[in-house]
Amino acid sequence: MASQPSIEGDNAGSGEEEEEEGHSSSLDEIMSSNGIRSKRSHYRMIAQGKANGRRSSSTNNREKWRQQNVNRAFVNLRRLVPTHPPDKRLSKNEILRMAIKYIRLLESILEHDNSQKRNFQHS
Repeated sequence: MASQPSIEGDNAGSGEEEEEEGHSSSLDEIMSSNGIRSKRSHYRMIAQGKANGRRSSSTNNREKWRQQNVNRAFVNLRRLVPTHPPDKRLSKNEILRMAIKYIRLLESILEHDNSQKRNFQHS
């Protein structure tokens, strides 16, 4: 396991951490490589919601639910975007780009139709 990179603002370069806790950077590396974390690292993990280096199950469940909703939205959007052949697989990026092009096409059709109606009314 690699050592934790220091975060700017966390006594970076001041030497306070070494004097305060009596740790040297090599000791931190040894502790980290043996799976032992410093207090500061432990509290940072807790603040980030990653107790013991793992996400909590509720965080995992929320992320899984969010990702499933995003994927469902892409599936629904994909059904609305015409392609040839109709069952062609598209990446999320391609789906978004095709949807943008399709919306612009529909807008131009509407603008053309509206201009035709205006020309007809003025004749």
